[in-house]
Amino acid sequence: MILVAICDNDEGATFQIEELIESTYEKHGVEMEIDVYYSGEKLAEAISQGKMYDIIYLDIQMGGLDGLAVGKYIRKMELDSIIVYISEYIEYIESVFEVEAFEFIRKPISNEKFMLTLKRALNRLDRKQYFFDCKYKNYWIRIPIKDIVYFESSGRKINIHLKDNKMEIFNGKLDNMEIKLSNSPSLFLRIHKSYLVNLSYIRAISGKKARLINELVLPISDDRKDNVRKQYVKCLGEDISERDN
Repeated sequence: MILVAICDNDEGATFQIEELIESTYEKHGVEMEIDVYYSGEKLAEAISQGKMYDIIYLDIQMGGLDGLAVGKYIRKMELDSIIVYISEYIEYIESVFEVEAFEFIRKPISNEKFMLTLKRALNRLDRKQYFFDCKYKNYWIRIPIKDIVYFESSGRKINIHLKDNKMEIFNGKLDNMEIKLSNSPSLFLRIHKSYLVNLSYIRAISGKKARLINELVLPISDDRKDNVRKQYVKCLGEDISERDN
């Protein structure tokens, strides 16, 4: 399921965008859920309450909180949503890329340009299923998801522990990582408030402990132990190593 947000105070534009997106998933069978917001404030409020989107279409001048401010807020929340700006004001074209926008589409919207951009966005999302991208300080890191053993929350930072015993660090929240990886080919299991583990690397579960294939033992919290055991036993019924192939 791909989650899409449209934020524009122009009802005609939001209707056109919805129609184009719907025609895509009707034609190609891509499952999408669309939320429409008519102000920057409403979208920012939804995001502040934990709503996450794969693709966000943003107008710039909407009155009140403008699209550029919303884009900056999205990045401040350390979300890597694909942001596509749609505006008649081309003088903003350089500013939108300060928030790492994916594309700028000028109004009136060209159906051909919109569909091409959507196709590119879907291709990126497809690739993201197999790679985990994160930013630390001024550089981006791309990691094959199958190489991630577990995520560890440490204050406002997250440590990524890899199968070669290397570790990467980035700023973020484990709750967001759990949602982000929910559609990953690898199954990640939240065993503790501080640990999100790739199930393929769990050798055994005993009581409130998870033993990984590198013999490291991680704690399982009381409130999660029943679900962890249930998910682990369920996956033993299939070859979990096949999930990463």
